[in-house]
Amino acid sequence: MPDAIIWRYNITYVPGVFNPKKIIPRVIFITEHQAKEIEELQGSRAGRLLAPLIAWNGNHVLRKVDGIIGVTSEIASYEYNLIRRDIPYFTLTNSIRVQNYPLKKSTRTANDLLRMLYVGSHTASWQGLDRILAGMSAFKDDTKLELHIAGILDADIAKLIESLHLRDRVIVHGYKTDRELDCLFDLCDLAIGTLGMHRKDLVYGSTLKVREYMARGIPFIISYKDEDIAQNFPYILHAPADDTPIDFSKVMAFIKGLRKYRAESISTAMRDYASEHMDYEAKAHRLLAFIKSLVPATGT
Repeated sequence: MPDAIIWRYNITYVPGVFNPKKIIPRVIFITEHQAKEIEELQGSRAGRLLAPLIAWNGNHVLRKVDGIIGVTSEIASYEYNLIRRDIPYFTLTNSIRVQNYPLKKSTRTANDLLRMLYVGSHTASWQGLDRILAGMSAFKDDTKLELHIAGILDADIAKLIESLHLRDRVIVHGYKTDRELDCLFDLCDLAIGTLGMHRKDLVYGSTLKVREYMARGIPFIISYKDEDIAQNFPYILHAPADDTPIDFSKVMAFIKGLRKYRAESISTAMRDYASEHMDYEAKAHRLLAFIKSLVPATGT
């Protein structure tokens, strides 16, 4: 029988259907959280209507857990405060297997062209891609801005591209994997991270796409804090955490600063950092230590 069960919490969980303590009374039950669930529901009308019921259910669920894991310290603290009892909680940021991602090849473009890459299964509002598009439309310079999208467009983003007359500068490739995706990374100079985390009432984030960008070694832009990355890390551009268009004069200043260095050295430095701070092996021992710290407390 297991000593502990870690379960990724979701708002549809019904404790009467899955309550491991009814089967194994002494098992350690730990929930893992990726969001401030109730706040995230406020983003839609249906969510706002369901939020009170889901909050009530969640409170009953969390009364049965022995520990909490949050993907950021902000989320871990949020869940702990919901429970209103003193149980251990732990921050475990997302991780990847760095070696699964090829290092970006150096294909640096001309100084008067910036190719950007957005990678995502879709373009939801909290991704903030609208801020990139608005910034591209407002930018008046001889530098050509080119945005490549490897993913499926949501209807509102497709309409925005049309209304801002950016069809000739936005290339939509659709969902890509393997070598096709590798070629897009090799082609582009800057990757687009999440630029609307504040729309989910979050200051911190731990997105998988940023970990992929780090492993591949491509500089990127985000508008939130990532606890795995030092704030002064030189290959990240931090945008304001608001709805303003991205200021491409600052983006170009960032890119021009990077072009003083060999592209290979930047990519290698980013990958080395990812291996040390974002790889599964770098985090597994911390998770195991947290689990072990809970087991003796119950006498198992």
